[in-house]
Amino acid sequence: MTVSFRGDPATATIAEGDIAVTINDAKANGLDANQVEVKVTDASGNPLPFQSVTLSADNGALINSTMTTGADGKGRTIISSLRAGTSRVTASINGNSLSADVNFIADAGSVRIRALEVIRDGVIADNVATAEVRVSATDIHNNPVSNQIVNLSAPAG
Repeated sequence: MTVSFRGDPATATIAEGDIAVTINDAKANGLDANQVEVKVTDASGNPLPFQSVTLSADNGALINSTMTTGADGKGRTIISSLRAGTSRVTASINGNSLSADVNFIADAGSVRIRALEVIRDGVIADNVATAEVRVSATDIHNNPVSNQIVNLSAPAG
């Protein structure tokens, strides 16, 4: 005789700690992606396979609206964005929801100068005094980019 046990889908839930960010800090370029893993269990903690989980994300992030758990009760989804910053990913089943935050960073590979402000000019050309400028840079999607080297040049004379 074979006895098998199945979880109870009527009590499907996402327990505290059963949503995890597995890939984070993707570039905000619409191509790179963060990843979140969700585990669905029943009231007794048994993993529930083949459960449909509703998904959402804020801050302009793109995510599939649903995912289905695998045989182990876990499902993974990817999230992309054109906006740098934190996006909250929410997974829901049977009216129970849990959230996790993912982070998107500016795409330093597409830096462009948005503004150049002269702070101090009119200095004496004595190889000691220096002019000062402030550069504001963004990526191609207008996300602020920081800690990048910007090369400036000025005509001699």
